[in-house]
Amino acid sequence: MNSDNRMAESEAIEWGIEIAYTELQIKRHEYEQLTDSKRRADSAEYDAEQQQHAQNYQAMERERKQRSALVKANGGKCIELPGGRIIDTDGSIIYSSDLRG
Repeated sequence: MNSDNRMAESEAIEWGIEIAYTELQIKRHEYEQLTDSKRRADSAEYDAEQQQHAQNYQAMERERKQRSALVKANGGKCIELPGGRIIDTDGSIIYSSDLRG
């Protein structure tokens, strides 16, 4: 009988280990899914930010080229703007105080 009790205890311990291991595997899988989901979300957010930066740069570049065309239409002479700003031949806006050095 003592042997039967030990056998039952041993089986109970084995089942406990199996259950704990299975639960650990489930938790690990859930963690990996959450981590992957977070990684994908972060990547999508980064990609969206990069796209926004690219669009902003393209818009600024278009505006700069338009300003450059205005300067060319002005005979290549820089155009003075209110507030001490100047459009140079490249279409960039600079402050007159920057030219004084």
